Amino acid sequence: MGEVGEAAALTAAGRACVGTLLDCLDFREGADAVPPLPKRKYPKARQGKRRSHLALKPTALTRCPQCRNMRLPHTACPTCGFYKRAEAVAIQRPKAAE
Repeated sequence: MGEVGEAAALTAAGRACVGTLLDCLDFREGADAVPPLPKRKYPKARQGKRRSHLALKPTALTRCPQCRNMRLPHTACPTCGFYKRAEAVAIQRPKAAE
């Protein structure tokens, strides 16, 4: 194979390719394709603004009106089993040894 010019490159298949590197790449399905890349660099300030809502927030806890222990809002109390001043879940307590 003779040299075609300075822009000649040898592809993985062994054939000469003339032109840019993108002309030499094989974009068929299943071939090793180049993934899309961003055109510009993201500034760190914009990246931080974009991720501002991803921060972990502290868990909101409320006091149970029945036993005064902390519990998640709008759920039955894991300690006493009450929800909205009524027993919602029967809590099994360990029997006292006599």
